[in-house]
Amino acid sequence: MFIKQYVNNWITNILAITFITLALLSFGYAEYFDRLFIASLICIALFNVRDANIVSIVLVILSERFFEEIIFFTSSYALAKPLVYLLSLFLVKKLWYDPLSKRIILPTIIFCILCETYWYATSYSAPRIHSYVAMLMLNMITRHLIFLRVPIFRKFLSFNLVQKNITIPLKQIPLDLRLYSISMLSCVVIAAIIGEYLLRHFLHVNSLVVYEYYPYIMQAFTIATLLFIANYIVKSVFKIKA
Repeated sequence: MFIKQYVNNWITNILAITFITLALLSFGYAEYFDRLFIASLICIALFNVRDANIVSIVLVILSERFFEEIIFFTSSYALAKPLVYLLSLFLVKKLWYDPLSKRIILPTIIFCILCETYWYATSYSAPRIHSYVAMLMLNMITRHLIFLRVPIFRKFLSFNLVQKNITIPLKQIPLDLRLYSISMLSCVVIAAIIGEYLLRHFLHVNSLVVYEYYPYIMQAFTIATLLFIANYIVKSVFKIKA
């Protein structure tokens, strides 16, 4: 059992290094980059299926990617905009314990609603900033799931079939804090690009700095996520119990 787990961890490390290398080579090509990231997460989960922490973290990140695709394909629908803002206000209330909701999220949403109202009243061709607001809230949900990962996934461990296949128990690990921080940085960057949209379309300030670097920054966060996960697995392989 120990040898099998040791081999699986080594395979995971090799796969992680391979995918990180390919991710760096595909940097700037979002379509290939995202596919590589999803493939790497699935492989990591499969080779660490007995580690409740790795599996739960991968499920959170894959869920985020799944809903990103939904946001992308539904943002053009007529009901998407009002639905996004209503759900955002509801989620802000639910996530009010997080200081980020008070300092960045709520002010951003309020400014967006005010600008959207003005643009609608003046028949201005408004930018599709509600897509970014949806992404902002999705990152807040991811941050919430990482924060409460242990109590949320502990419910699934009550099933006998799951308990029998888990060798590394569910617990808070240093990786949680790193991913929690990445979610915070993602929220800040998304809020920044929303702010730049508002400056450009409301105050007519010709600024495209955040817009141009946004995809590269988000891809850098994705690579950092994969690096942190790989680093955690490597450390767990060589950890010697006292």
